[in-house]
Amino acid sequence: IVAVGEISLLPLVVLLGIMPQPEVVAAMSEDGLLPSIFSKQNRNGVYFECTWIVGIALTLVSFAVPFAVLWDMISIGVLLSFNLTNASLLQVRYGNGGSLAQPYVDMMVWTLFVCTATAGFMAERGIVRQLLVGKSVDVACTLLFAATVVTSAVIVGTLQTRYKTRCDMDDEGIFKVPFVPILPAIAMFCNMYLVSQFKLMNWAYLAVLLLVFIMTYIVYLKCHTKTARKVAEPRDEESAESSSSAE
Repeated sequence: IVAVGEISLLPLVVLLGIMPQPEVVAAMSEDGLLPSIFSKQNRNGVYFECTWIVGIALTLVSFAVPFAVLWDMISIGVLLSFNLTNASLLQVRYGNGGSLAQPYVDMMVWTLFVCTATAGFMAERGIVRQLLVGKSVDVACTLLFAATVVTSAVIVGTLQTRYKTRCDMDDEGIFKVPFVPILPAIAMFCNMYLVSQFKLMNWAYLAVLLLVFIMTYIVYLKCHTKTARKVAEPRDEESAESSSSAE
């Protein structure tokens, strides 16, 4: 059943993953987060260079990385992104959309993120997996699971009773997620339960890949910021001289 599901869903996942990449990368380029070549359009309004670069990069990755490892890394990344989406939903619903207006909400949301992740891991590794092989449950994992579940329940209850919804819930054009914050918390737990079933080595592969991307990104941002400052300084001097001469 799992094999049939993977064969059926893999083309859809790849298609949905590749198609929006040029638009996403181009938007990042327009914000100055990536080189300008990614936001160049041809006369038909197509991000031609960006599409080629992204396509070649993804093709090289698919050739170089074994399918089993690549599939697990993609699955882990997708599930983690789902959890970030649920955390963002809570942030927006309770007043942190666009700015950190509710610092306590932010602290509780990220604590909930960690607690649900820990509970998912403990449930799968220390309880369910042990029972499936005929062993007794791990006491330490069970206690940690119980503690994180109770903490998560307290956070959810606090958000629901002490904080009001701070986004427009009357706009009919916006989809409203029901049962917030209970449903996002359950979703985060289920996602991390699924993530815990993957091999730790594939987690390590994904962590190394993310570290390389983050370090490259930091270096680019620093170089880009220095270049922007050097370009801006002569302009500031010229504007200052022109204003002084006008006076």
